[in-house]
Amino acid sequence: REDGAGGGEAARGGGAFPFRADSGPAPGGGDDDGPEASDADLVGLQRELARQKRRYQATQKAYQSMQEERAQSRARSKAEEARTLEKQIEHYRDARHAIASAMGPDAPPIARRGR
Repeated sequence: REDGAGGGEAARGGGAFPFRADSGPAPGGGDDDGPEASDADLVGLQRELARQKRRYQATQKAYQSMQEERAQSRARSKAEEARTLEKQIEHYRDARHAIASAMGPDAPPIARRGR
């Protein structure tokens, strides 16, 4: 379709670049590589690359630390939840046992179940 809504080159992301690969040399002839980079430019670019790399590594390390802290926090939370549930189970068992004991040996089986 010409409107780009369903399968044309523009819909696939192509067509946005205004030059074709086979368009030939730039008008006016000559070299199309642009200006030469000086040694100072290259040194500056290398320094910037090293700075960006250090920044990236520091960010990556901070992210890993944050992920580890979250995992440890989740583990602590799960452990606390497990302890709370164990205490509740113990409390209900003790309460059920106390009720069954108070009712005596002639109590209906439902009160004595689960001992």
